[in-house]
Amino acid sequence: VEDSMLGMAAGMMLAASAFSLLIPGLEAGAEILGGKGGGAGVVVLGMALGAAAGYFGGFFERAVMTVVDLTWSFPDILIALMLVAIVYLGWQAGLVEGRPNFSYDAIFAIAELRPAVAFWLFVAFFVAFAVKVPMFPLHTWLPDAHVEAPVAGSVILASILLKLGTYGFLRLAIPLFPGIAMHDTVRTTILALSTIGVIYGSLVALVQPDFKKMVAYSSVAHLGLVMLGLFAMNMQGVQGAVLQMINHGVSTGALFLLVGMIYDRRHTRM
Repeated sequence: VEDSMLGMAAGMMLAASAFSLLIPGLEAGAEILGGKGGGAGVVVLGMALGAAAGYFGGFFERAVMTVVDLTWSFPDILIALMLVAIVYLGWQAGLVEGRPNFSYDAIFAIAELRPAVAFWLFVAFFVAFAVKVPMFPLHTWLPDAHVEAPVAGSVILASILLKLGTYGFLRLAIPLFPGIAMHDTVRTTILALSTIGVIYGSLVALVQPDFKKMVAYSSVAHLGLVMLGLFAMNMQGVQGAVLQMINHGVSTGALFLLVGMIYDRRHTRM
């Protein structure tokens, strides 16, 4: 019962995060619930949608529990660094008012006032989102997560949750720290890791006997292309990255559905 409740709660939180980040249309309703900032309203609406998803999709519990069990390790420490960075930014943004201010506009205004600190804040955001993308060499959790998760969990993970990483770069890391993100050394490093991810993911996918692992490693390659587009730092690159995020969500989700159909009929993924 406790595992079921934990799975439901985790499912609600993940669904809330996905809807809060990926559905701009929620902002209209958020204006009503959360005032001008809209942040609280987005979270409230996202939680409501997450509750509905958790209630009507029993498979979601097992999927989330599997992913949580597999990823509760070193990558979670890296993700926690972003939480520390957000708390620091909120505290700095609220110094004038005497209380923390987590408004996006307030944080945006002070994010790069101190370049030395801004670099480490960018690093915290980078490692957290790089785990979620996932980028090479922080991708090692993804194949096992896909193999152990039920088909529905793999579809949700590939189609929605992985996009939180690339969307995080697009919406938070790059806009908050443009000077750091556009620095030649930083860009070169990220572009090099993305290129390695594309080549490595493609080659490893070719030799996988398990269909799920094959699709998982192909995701590493596809999302490496997304990162290449984002850090090309031009309009065509960003537009291509966003289009590839949509393409990957549709095609990879469909591939996992096909893998599930094959498994139901043949009882093997080999």
